[in-house]
Amino acid sequence: GITAGTAIASQKFKSSGITISGDSKIGFTAGVLADMGISENFVFQPGLNFTQKGSKISSNGVTATQTLNYIELPLNFLYRAPAGSGSFFGGIGPVLGYGISGKAESDGESQDIHFGNSDNDDYKPFEFSGNILAGYEFSNGVFVSANYNHGFSNILNEGDSGESAKNSYFGI
Repeated sequence: GITAGTAIASQKFKSSGITISGDSKIGFTAGVLADMGISENFVFQPGLNFTQKGSKISSNGVTATQTLNYIELPLNFLYRAPAGSGSFFGGIGPVLGYGISGKAESDGESQDIHFGNSDNDDYKPFEFSGNILAGYEFSNGVFVSANYNHGFSNILNEGDSGESAKNSYFGI
């Protein structure tokens, strides 16, 4: 099937023992998924999504916004419980992400964000995260769900210096 929705993303930065959490930034997500039955109530649900992440940070009257575009491979395991003519579901799973492009904007100026492993790149391309989700699927196969995706890996190229940046988002 196909999926589409909203991603309410933020980033958490750490440097010299100080943690800064960015404000939420609204993006979108769209993709495809498959349901592979494991048993009567358990399903393996892999997918392939385009997801916008990033954050807003405001300081001294200046707002900086980062939009980070990722291709994600969620590998969710769901439990389904029949309810009415449909079913409630809930699950968890790992997510592998790959950063493909991005843009940083501040004071009307814009610059591209680059993913790679060299010193000239802004962020590492690969990201590992975890996903938790819940929802309801109607008898016709249409579903409504909410999920939380929490980044575990440090996406900063200078990650060995004690600095880190991690993504997270709520999806609907």
